[in-house]
Amino acid sequence: MKKVLLISVALSVLSFSAQAATECGSVEASAPASAAAPAVVAAAAPQVTKATAVVPRAVALRDRPQLSSVGDVVVPADKKVRLSSTVNNSDGNWWYVTADGLGGGWVPESDMSGLQQQ
Repeated sequence: MKKVLLISVALSVLSFSAQAATECGSVEASAPASAAAPAVVAAAAPQVTKATAVVPRAVALRDRPQLSSVGDVVVPADKKVRLSSTVNNSDGNWWYVTADGLGGGWVPESDMSGLQQQ
């Protein structure tokens, strides 16, 4: 009895899925394209050129770009890091950095020196 019930439920789900796919396909095909509609242009994602910096004193890699955020990984003093992206918020300018063997995290720009574009 349990096997018959499970098979019946599975067939009902498959039937419903096929019906929904057919109905969704017909809706998409029947939607007229408007000649007056503006073209959608994808916004360019902010890109950061490859850059590096030095962390002159030991600093924690934070989970979020906020002063209240904490991090478990500490970048040692005079470590060269790679800059990935930047955020400017009420807590200042932050960089998401990565370093070999340490992973990545957020560091305030004020805790770095020697920013260099590559």
